[in-house]
This record gives sequence, structure tokens and C-alpha cells, in this order.
Amino acid sequence: MKKLTIPIVMGLLCLSFWARGQGGVFNIQPLKVGDKLPEVFWNQTHNVYEDGKLSVKNLQEFKDRLLILDFWATWCGSCINKFPKLIALEKMFEQKLSVMLVNSTWTKDNLDKISSRLTGKLPPYNKYNLSSVVTDSTIIKYFPHNVMPHYIWIMNNEVKAITSSEFISDSNIKSLFERNDELIKRKEKITQGGKNE
Repeated sequence: MKKLTIPIVMGLLCLSFWARGQGGVFNIQPLKVGDKLPEVFWNQTHNVYEDGKLSVKNLQEFKDRLLILDFWATWCGSCINKFPKLIALEKMFEQKLSVMLVNSTWTKDNLDKISSRLTGKLPPYNKYNLSSVVTDSTIIKYFPHNVMPHYIWIMNNEVKAITSSEFISDSNIKSLFERNDELIKRKEKITQGGKNE
């Protein structure tokens, strides 16, 4: 009986791992505006280039603020032209807004090209103080797209907007924060009203 039990258990374990890969835990579904992000999105580790160094980190530190993901490539002039605006917005909304560039594997960029672009070694020879996920093959599955730049606005663990570059402005960011503050006030009133009854 023991000789038969071990192969059966091993077979069931293999079947379980195969099923998880086919449609379970490892299957990433594209997200749209209004969708909540799964916890695995925040915990997944990525290669991140920042301050001239490559490190492995997750996105947990951005969970409590507005996070704008900017899908870009080193050869995308429109993407690079928007970098100064993104840097200015991060400074304007310090502690409330973070921008994370995302360079996916399909761009055919490598770490040398990304480093050269962000450190100003390539025309227009400007240094951009922005962090970038490099060799991404995961985040793009949540937010597939055909054009760049491509921006994903995430706040309160929810996809708030998916936009092109013309929507990246201080007035749109202020508007999002104001709507969020109004929703928080409404929820507080409802909660307080419920406690009084």
C-alpha cells in the first residue's frame, strides 16, 4: 500500500502545480479602470533602476499614495519629453504622488540603454531623476497596451485611470485628490450616522 501511496501523492502535487499555472494563482488577468489590484501585484519583486543602481524591490512602498506607472522605451521620444513634467509633478505633490517608469522586455531595451537615457548620456543629454522597472514581463500583463507613453493611475488599491500623456497635469491630479477627499468625508458621515442610530 505504501508503494502505491507515494506515486499517487506525487502525481496529485504535480497536477496541483500544473493547475495553478494554467488558471490559478499565477494567471494574471488584465485590469481596467475601477478594478482593485490583487495583493500579489504589490508583493511581486522587480528589477528597479534608481539613483544609478539596480536593485530588486516590490511596489509596497507606493500603496498609500497615488502611483502613476509610466510605460516607456528609450527610443520613445514622446515618453522622454514627458519626463520633466513627471519630475515636476512628483515634487509638487511630494508624499502624495510617486511615478514609476516601466520598461518592458518587448521594448528590446537593456540596462545599459536605460541607464544611459536616465543619466543623460544620450540626446537630449538631460538627467532624469526617475526610477524605472527594467526587463518587466509582469506589470505589462496587468496593463497591456499598443502605444506609448501609456499611464496607469493607481490610488487606494484601485485603477483610477488609464491615460495617454495629455492627461498628465497638475489639475487632473488635484481633481483626483479632491474627489478622493470628498469620498472619504462621505464615508465618515455614513459611518458616524450609523453609530448614532
